[in-house]
Amino acid sequence: MPAGSTLQIVTHSGTNESVLSSTSNTWGETDLTKAITPTYDNSKIMIFMCTNISWTNDSSDGGFAVRIRRNIAGGATEVYPDNLSRTEDGQSLTGVVYQEAPERVGKEQDNYTFIHLDEPGVADVAVTYTLFVGGHTLDWIQVGGMKFGRWFIHLLEIKG
Repeated sequence: MPAGSTLQIVTHSGTNESVLSSTSNTWGETDLTKAITPTYDNSKIMIFMCTNISWTNDSSDGGFAVRIRRNIAGGATEVYPDNLSRTEDGQSLTGVVYQEAPERVGKEQDNYTFIHLDEPGVADVAVTYTLFVGGHTLDWIQVGGMKFGRWFIHLLEIKG
């Protein structure tokens, strides 16, 4: 197959929610997680994630950030920064950073889609991608499970 060909697609979806009640600068793991085992060490992995995110902001100065964590089986443990208010370069493992600064007080909800092209640099080893979310001075955050709360993650291996 020529470079750029799709070699495999793996997918995972659900309707359950991840509720994070501790939102003071801590990361919370969500149920949006899936592993793929690349065929070649120069393969690229296209990540598509889509979910509802709802939050309550009674202080009007809250916000949240998300990260897509990459975990290579047998590899080193990945660590995120403790302070979510820092957004310098290099804070995201896969380069995906999204920050929302809700200006309205009360409950908010929206749909979010995250797309990222990753180069894990391994073959024949499981690579797991997981969406993490963290709040800053919010009352709570819920990922998935609202209204038409189906979420999904699709991973495509693309030949390098």
